[in-house]
Formats: sequence, C-alpha cells, structure tokens
Amino acid sequence: MQQPGSHQIQPIDSLTPFLGGKWWIRARVTDKTDIRTWNKPTSQGKLFSFTLIDESAAIRATVFNDAVDTFEPLIVNGQVYYFSGGQVKNANRRFSNVNNDYELTFDRSSEIMLARQDTSTAALPMQRYNFVPIELLKQREVGSLVDVLGVVLKVDEVSSITQKSTGRELVKRNVKMGDMTAAVEVTFWNDEAKAWCYPVGTVVALRQLKVGSFDGVTLSSTYQTKIDINPTDLPDVKKLAAWYVTTGGANVTSLSSQGLGAASGAGGESDRGRKYLDEIQSEGIGRGLKPEYVDVRCVPIYFKQDAQWYDACPTCNKKVTEEGAQGDRFRCEKCDKTVTPTQRYLVSIQVTDNVSQAWLTLFNEAGIEFFGMEAAELKRRAQEDPLYIAKLAQGRMNRPVVMRLRVKEETSSNAMTGEESDRLRMSVVRISEFMPIAGTSEETRRRLAQNLRTECDEILRLIEAYV
Repeated sequence: MQQPGSHQIQPIDSLTPFLGGKWWIRARVTDKTDIRTWNKPTSQGKLFSFTLIDESAAIRATVFNDAVDTFEPLIVNGQVYYFSGGQVKNANRRFSNVNNDYELTFDRSSEIMLARQDTSTAALPMQRYNFVPIELLKQREVGSLVDVLGVVLKVDEVSSITQKSTGRELVKRNVKMGDMTAAVEVTFWNDEAKAWCYPVGTVVALRQLKVGSFDGVTLSSTYQTKIDINPTDLPDVKKLAAWYVTTGGANVTSLSSQGLGAASGAGGESDRGRKYLDEIQSEGIGRGLKPEYVDVRCVPIYFKQDAQWYDACPTCNKKVTEEGAQGDRFRCEKCDKTVTPTQRYLVSIQVTDNVSQAWLTLFNEAGIEFFGMEAAELKRRAQEDPLYIAKLAQGRMNRPVVMRLRVKEETSSNAMTGEESDRLRMSVVRISEFMPIAGTSEETRRRLAQNLRTECDEILRLIEAYV
C-alpha cells in the first residue's frame, strides 16, 4: 500500500465530522489499551483504543469488532502511523480526558499503515498531557478522567476488598499525591497496586485517573491509566521536586479522607459529590433511610408553564383551598382558619446533562433563584402580561448551571387500587449560575458576580502556583 504524500496529510486539529472519511493524518500512538469485550442482550463485540498525537493536537481513537483482529497486532505504542477512513464524532468526556472535542472510530474500511522512520516522524511529540491542579479536582464531575502531576507523599500497604456486585476479591493500594495546591488519595488496583515501588518524594505523572467522591475527593486507576516517573521533558517536574524538598508536602490540605462530618448535607445526610443524572439511578442514590445530596452540571430545557406556584398559608406554608363563590377567601385546613394567602413556588423542570434527561422539582427557595423573583411578583407580572412567563422562559432555558439535588426514594399509594409504589424524588436545593442573568434582582446579580470573582481569583492563584 502506497503511503500518502505530504500534501495529503492534515493536522489532527483540523479534523471535523464534516470531512467524512476523506482525510489522512500522521500521528504517534500512545496509551494503547488491551482488547476489551462486551456482551449485552442487544449487542456484543470487542474493541481497543489509543491516543494519537501530532504537532497540532491529540485525539482519542477506538477500533471496533472485526477491525480489532486486523489492526491490533499492527499498532504499537510509540510508533508513528498514517490513518484514514475513520469516523470523526463528538467526544464522550466520560471515557477520555484528551483535550479534543472530537474522537475517532475505525472499522474494516479504514486504512492504517506504519510510517517510514525519518526526521519528520522523530519530531512528533512522544506524549501530551492535560494536567489538572489537584485543588481543581473539586470542580470535576465524578466519573470523569483526569491527568495529574504530583509528588508521592505517602504509600499505604497493599490490602484487599470483596467487590459486592461480583463477590470477587480485589487488591488495592492507596497512595497520597500532592502538588503545590492540594493533596489527594489515589487508589491503584490489582497488578498496579502490587507493582507500585515508587518511594515518597518521587514526582509522578498519572494519566487517565477516574474522579471519585468517596469520603471527599478521590482518584482511582482505570484500565487506561498510565504512570510516568520523573518525566524529564516536563518543566514542572523540577519545580515540584524543589517544592517537596523545601516543604515536605506539609503545607497543603488533602481533598480526601475528610470524614462524613465534612462531606455531609444538612442534618447529616450524605453528600455524594458531582454526578451524572444516570448515575443517580445506577448507583442507587437516595434509596437508603436518609436523603442524599448530589451536584449535577446541567442545562434546563423545559418547564411546565401552566403552574409555577400555589396559594399557601402564610403561617405553615401548606396549600390553602378557596372558599366562597367569589373565590376571594381561602382556608388553611391545618391551621383551621381563614387566611390571606401568599404564593410559593412549586415548579416541574426538565434538565439534561448531555448524557440523559430528568424531571426535577423546584420548591420555593430554588424557584426564587431560578426565576430571580418571589412567586408573588411572578404572579403579578403574569397577570399583567399573559406572555410574560413564556418570555421569561426564553432567558432561563439552555443556560448551563450547577444544581444541588436532594434525592430520596419515597413510597406512595394509589388512591384507586390501594397499591403502594416506590418513586425516586429529586428536588433542587440550590442553583449556581455560571453567569448572572439579566433581569434578576440587584442583590442576586451582586452575589453571582462575587461568586464568579472568587472562582476566578482561585483559578488565578492555582495558575500562579504552576508558573
């Protein structure tokens, strides 16, 4: 097979889904995984993946099914190849932390051939990292993959646990890693746990670690994890080594092992950290005796516009009922008296995190944060302008936010049949806007702006620690 000419080669950062398969790239292979298989009721198959690097960027690539037997023996870590005929698609950030919006998939129709070794291939980078300062791990979604550069601060002995789902015994070792911003516990599993031989004070570059939230922020190795010891081509290695010699790593706080007291919600309910919506179901969150709390980065896409509030008793906040033919009198059954009601929010809203969707409930405090006004004010404006809520929705939808959710499974009974059923209820406790919304109160805008300034100051502080 004839190798493509230099005029046919394009850089990785120019690849887009609009090109189809009519492109050639020349790239170095790193982080090649073993072959993995899956067997589900709807499908079965096998795959392996690797990262491609050239002068412009890096991109994750996966080979599926029949093409695995063809290409897996050919592809070797560190070698340079020509690639063509792959599909360019949006990257799934849950399975890769490569700094690229796209990823590649190859099948039997793709072309992969070894490149001649010359000065141009030798000039391609050997590795690309996407390091995250340890302090910023608090802002990463649970389950996402990250690269970390740090110093070994403590090495625990090997231990074993029994995996509940399979009954299999797993070997583990916890290693405390630190940089100039914070420290974190990293768990290595099985062969990596047994083989760990790097002493305290060693600078280690760790790639493709999974973010967890057990007892604070934690990291764990995956089948994609790679370990580079004292990588001399990274300028921050010497800086970290000097920092450890000077401080011993004692001047940073650990994000891990904070204990339930530090990682709990109001009243001692468990805080499960940052999650995807589908992980709430798959991990059984909220099915215990007490509510659990999670943070979800999501986008509101729809809310029911027929009812956003209810008439409430000003004393107990329970819903009141109308009395009299004019509908101008209201009675609270709990307080057993006629009252002048106020309005409180009760909103059903649909959100997406780009993986799945869910319906959430906003009660009064969260409703005020979402709409930027009290429910009584929203009712007044809606009565003056029947289209006001529809106009307001345009400004509130499709804006990225972080929502703290209260998750609890509750049992309800069917009034007709008397049968009981369990339902997972998710209500919004707090909403954090990335940017202030025009039209909100001055107090809200100031609070959001201050939060943004604080976050920016913290990011600048972490950047300065690395410069």
